[in-house]
Amino acid sequence: MTTEVKIYKTLGSTPAVYAEVLDSDATQYEFELYLNRSLLEKAKHSHPNYLFRVKDSGSYYIVVKTDSSVLQSDCVAFSANELRPKKHAAEKDQVTNKLKGIKSIFDDINKFYIEIKTKKGSHSKLADEVSKLSADITLKEKVIDTSTFPAWHSIHDYEYYQITQLLDRLDVDDFCAQLEKLDYVIFCSITPLTENLPSPLASETPDKSDVQSDDTTVTPDFSALQTYLDEGLGMNIRSVWQRGTTGQLATIRHLDYGIYKNHEDFQEGNIHVVNSRDESNDCNHGTASTGCIAAGNNSFGVIGIAHSAAFYFYDTDDLDKIVQQANPGDIVSLDIQYTIANIGNLPMIISKSWWDAIKNLTEKQVIVLLAAGNGSLDLSDKNICRDYGDSGAILVGSCNSHNGDRRYSSNYGHYASLINSWGDSVVTTGYSSLQKLPGNNRNYTNTYSGTSSATPLCAGALALLQSHAKQRGVMLTPEAMKLLIESSDYNEAAGKGIGKRPNVAQLVKIIDSMVLPPLANVNPFPVSSGYLNYNLHLKINKDNEAKIHFDYRFSDIIDTGVVVYYDSVGPSELEWYTYGYSKINLPVIDEDGNTNVVYLKASKVNAAGRFTMNSAADAADESPGAFDLAISFSVKDNQHLGGTACKGVLPLYIKSDVYDEYNLPVRVNIFIN
Repeated sequence: MTTEVKIYKTLGSTPAVYAEVLDSDATQYEFELYLNRSLLEKAKHSHPNYLFRVKDSGSYYIVVKTDSSVLQSDCVAFSANELRPKKHAAEKDQVTNKLKGIKSIFDDINKFYIEIKTKKGSHSKLADEVSKLSADITLKEKVIDTSTFPAWHSIHDYEYYQITQLLDRLDVDDFCAQLEKLDYVIFCSITPLTENLPSPLASETPDKSDVQSDDTTVTPDFSALQTYLDEGLGMNIRSVWQRGTTGQLATIRHLDYGIYKNHEDFQEGNIHVVNSRDESNDCNHGTASTGCIAAGNNSFGVIGIAHSAAFYFYDTDDLDKIVQQANPGDIVSLDIQYTIANIGNLPMIISKSWWDAIKNLTEKQVIVLLAAGNGSLDLSDKNICRDYGDSGAILVGSCNSHNGDRRYSSNYGHYASLINSWGDSVVTTGYSSLQKLPGNNRNYTNTYSGTSSATPLCAGALALLQSHAKQRGVMLTPEAMKLLIESSDYNEAAGKGIGKRPNVAQLVKIIDSMVLPPLANVNPFPVSSGYLNYNLHLKINKDNEAKIHFDYRFSDIIDTGVVVYYDSVGPSELEWYTYGYSKINLPVIDEDGNTNVVYLKASKVNAAGRFTMNSAADAADESPGAFDLAISFSVKDNQHLGGTACKGVLPLYIKSDVYDEYNLPVRVNIFIN
């Protein structure tokens, strides 16, 4: 594997560039952000990625330094128009309610700890105050590795403390209320212990089959039974797979009630178990969820929705691990609920600590899904579901497989209830209603249900959307993902308080419309413009390059570079000079008339070397000068084409850094076969 740096533009109201280093085993990284060759910002990070916010138009690239290497990304260009924030009319303001003064809903728990969030530098004051309230209480600082958060994240302004010793539940409410009166205390949370939290009761999970097969049975291919993958009442996923998007470049971090990690359908190499309870416990719930998302694409069993994504499994007490380890653009799915006496099953945002951890994740630009819960409860009722404000997460409801309407058991009505999927008849790994063999590693079910099944189904769907976006050179933020979900036309549950079911094939087309020019293989230049016309041929089965020569040595035009007609294709403004390549996302049409995109690299090559295509500087001692526009094709970057021949039109301008009025249109007809 070759270590490389991928760079993405983020889709959202806050313009940013995101870099991630692939296939690196370094432990520390130094990221440098450049705009038109000028160093703007540096950041040291323990993760192989970093998100920089940007405010100026131009071409950006990132240099990454480790102990053993220096890597440089391609360039991404921002136009002035892209830097004008656009707020969606239906977007909910991200203003959070005060966490103070809202009594904990956990009146009946006896296994809990106290978590306290304060402004930075409050330790001595808090310790004194705690000792005044109770001399027997031991205050411990919660250790958080803030190096995994970007410099602009608010977590750097706060500290966290915990009290884990056994306390009388009756005294705790007053203790927390007293601490929350202090101006430097953000909240004091009575947080239930979730270590080895029991999976939902048998009445809420699939019944086990009484039919047991012999251990020599060959597991059949159940994928045809996974009708939630189909169009219509499913999520329209199979056609997206056929176009080459199966989860590559995406990461899912899933929290659940244990996993049978040696299940036969989990051995493809993309499933990583960070932590799971002992398998002497019932681990069917997490096993079923994992199959929905990440089961291998093989000739038996089931196929995970995002089977090419990196999948990380965590047990029910591992939220803090996820907060530390998750990266911008990751999909986090929290597939657990908490049962409150005399109320029912509720999502984990009812806990101040969980709400705050989720808010830290979404501020980090991690996309968070969590089960709305199976209680038939209206979550807009603040007496049922405490509202601490918008955490940025998305609540998942469940629908009926036969009509798409809200399933009777699904909670509903929260302003974050934006997405739903099947809450019955889900075919996946684990349990045993479809196949029961000795042990736990070859069983399958066709009755996984509730928000338990809907949550991983939606996580897989969103991972495909992120995968497709990153293949297009952009990354979806939590804000952008929410707006995308709202665009789904699978709205059978409209008005029922569980949001929309994702039509993945439709939504990837919307992503394309956001980042690609409106037409493929179309020339935007009129004949009267006097455009130059070139044909350029590239091979689809090998890495190769073709060039077009431009010669200004006998003209008055100096300092010329090449820019694209459409902002979404590549750089649309000149820069002085930057070594390297520019990324080109070219819409194309294949032999059957289908639209796709080809990822190319373009550079201006002259006597001084290889530069981004929009570099204006002439070679030393040669002004005006001559240069080649070099267009290169990489097999690795275009595996999604499947070897199918295609063609497209790349409209360009030759511009001068000196003469603003010089604007020569160039049509490049690109044939890839």
